[in-house]
Amino acid sequence: MKQQLNEICALRLLYTCSPAELEGKAQIGCFRYQLGRFLGEKAKAVLESRLDYIVPVPNSGLYYAMGAAESLGVPYLQALVKRDGQQRTLWEPDQQMRERMILDNMLLLPGLLEGKRIALVDEAIFTGTTLKTVCQRLKQHGVSEIHILIPTSLCASPCPYGCMPQRDLLAQKLSLPEMKAYFGVSSVTFISYTDLSNFTDAFQHVCLKCFQQP
Repeated sequence: MKQQLNEICALRLLYTCSPAELEGKAQIGCFRYQLGRFLGEKAKAVLESRLDYIVPVPNSGLYYAMGAAESLGVPYLQALVKRDGQQRTLWEPDQQMRERMILDNMLLLPGLLEGKRIALVDEAIFTGTTLKTVCQRLKQHGVSEIHILIPTSLCASPCPYGCMPQRDLLAQKLSLPEMKAYFGVSSVTFISYTDLSNFTDAFQHVCLKCFQQP
């Protein structure tokens, strides 16, 4: 399978590009912020309890969390801090090493979160390792309720072009209710593939094949 030469990998828009970069005439940070606002609107139908904070997974969830916080009228709090210069753990082949890297590279500010109800925002769920480890750590430090908000659709298809390493994708193994139990959270919210596709229409020829259902 050949990728069109003018296709943009969705992960560039969603994660790897700097928010200050331009893709065509659109600024990446603005795109992510607006997608986060849309995510917040979608989450209103799911969230049954009042949240104390919207917390991003650094650094990929920052702008989505800011947008969701505005839509939901809930304070944005950067209570997780990533050490500078650390690579994404998805590229580490060993599962236990990925978990160790997450624990070593992500700092938690527990004094801000004890007894709080939060929404945790990341750009996508691939293997689920990062969110699983972060959720466990948050609960160990007294967070009373966690909701996961994701500004993309289910990622259930491996990248046919090698833009991501071959991994067991969580959406290939678990249904949405099973994900909720797997992470030990009160809810997991994604946006639909159609909504994601509509949002990326601002950029021409975006490859979303990893978000298509097999």
